[in-house]
Amino acid sequence: DDHELVKFCWVCGIDVHVSSMHCKFCNKCVENFDHHCHWLNTCVGRANYEWFFRLVGSVLSMELVRGGVLAGLVISFFIQYAGEMNGDSPGGTTLEHSNSWFSADVGLLVAIVNTIFLLVDM
Repeated sequence: DDHELVKFCWVCGIDVHVSSMHCKFCNKCVENFDHHCHWLNTCVGRANYEWFFRLVGSVLSMELVRGGVLAGLVISFFIQYAGEMNGDSPGGTTLEHSNSWFSADVGLLVAIVNTIFLLVDM
């Protein structure tokens, strides 16, 4: 039965598992080969499949948070701008208020979120 689970790789010159495939970019055989990731410059296979999906999930969640913050800033800007155009502004112009949007509180929040993502990836 063990002989049926083995095939010969002509490029490497060795016997490998039947689920293995030779990667032309890495020049090695990878068990349960999925694809060669050009962003990570490595093959995705049995040995690193879990880590690859952790990376993809982490990047996706960070982009969702970043998009939410950006959407909130844009919506807030246009709400204040519309209020200014209608004369409902509580004092000052939109540009005067924009300096308070990027205060130390927002920077601290971004640092905390990035630290959480860094710890999750470890």
